[in-house]
Amino acid sequence: MSRDPIGELYVIGVDPNDSGKGIGKAVCTEGLLYLKAKGIKQSILYVDADNEAGKGLYKSLGFN
Repeated sequence: MSRDPIGELYVIGVDPNDSGKGIGKAVCTEGLLYLKAKGIKQSILYVDADNEAGKGLYKSLGFN
């Protein structure tokens, strides 16, 4: 059985002093565009339950 590949956003971090400047969103967006250009249609990620900033960012990018 063949399966489509799944991309992963792995270890995305922004210095807390630079939080809120759009850096994390820009990095994630570029990563997702790169994966899409490679033909990858799905992506996964992991975020700690207490990382509210990360969860908000990923939700804004369409992750659940």
